[in-house]
Amino acid sequence: MRTRVTAFFSDKRVYNFFHPLYLIFEYIESFFYYLFYRKKNFFVVVSCTWNTEELISKCLQSVYAQNYDKTRYKHILINDASTDNTDRVVRQWLKEHPDHNVEYILREKNVGGCINTAFGFLKAKQGSIVLEVNGDDWLPDKNTLSFLNRVYNNPRVWLTYGTMKHPNNKVLYLKPITNSIKTNNFREGSWIHHLRTFRSELYTHVDKETMIDPLTKQPWTSAWDQANYLAMLELAGFHSKKIHRITYVYNINDTSECVRRLSYESECRERIKKTLQYQPLKQLCYKNENWLSQVGIEI
Repeated sequence: MRTRVTAFFSDKRVYNFFHPLYLIFEYIESFFYYLFYRKKNFFVVVSCTWNTEELISKCLQSVYAQNYDKTRYKHILINDASTDNTDRVVRQWLKEHPDHNVEYILREKNVGGCINTAFGFLKAKQGSIVLEVNGDDWLPDKNTLSFLNRVYNNPRVWLTYGTMKHPNNKVLYLKPITNSIKTNNFREGSWIHHLRTFRSELYTHVDKETMIDPLTKQPWTSAWDQANYLAMLELAGFHSKKIHRITYVYNINDTSECVRRLSYESECRERIKKTLQYQPLKQLCYKNENWLSQVGIEI
């Protein structure tokens, strides 16, 4: 009986119908934990970008405009040797917003999103919450961090995946992946949407074997997000939480990886599914050694 009820509420049509009720419950639950713990988490927003001169300002502005204590969040922006005017646009924006707590990294040569993303993730200090916001995407409103702070006042939450929309306001609802969590079968189940967030300690448990393409013996050149989050979903297990509130604006353009190299990305995703499968952690702790240091890249 319980299985049938779970399947009923996991149906996408049913989930969409009850979505307003999920939002109300989510708000009450997060507010309760904040009243109990009253913790002001530190957030690290990681944005990797390449040739996004027309959109990078929107990404920066959405992080800067957050209605959250500016001493309690940091923006790490990594420009992967863009060949357009992205660097000039970023520097001009930073000049006009000197109070934005940002670490801007300009690569002299392109090293790829896999290394850049991991580099940003691993720069987050212990105890912080990491958000991945791509350089051509942005946060939907100024209260996103405040909301997530309430969510992460629940110590049982290690990772969240969310509900996102396109710039034309079309919302992409994704039903909760409850069954995949129960069976630890994320590799054959549904994928997760942005906004993706996690406690910084979680990513330190991702091993080199996960992030290296067995075919090329090099870090993944496509679909590295699946490698990252498949591993962390398996590690987090029941500590993963679906966010029903819209927390991300996902922009698809001609330079997006999924558009430029669709066939190759699909091949990589299939190889990633065959990599090391993790078992849920019993306790969340920080590991000193990480996969980037194992391949000779220092943070």
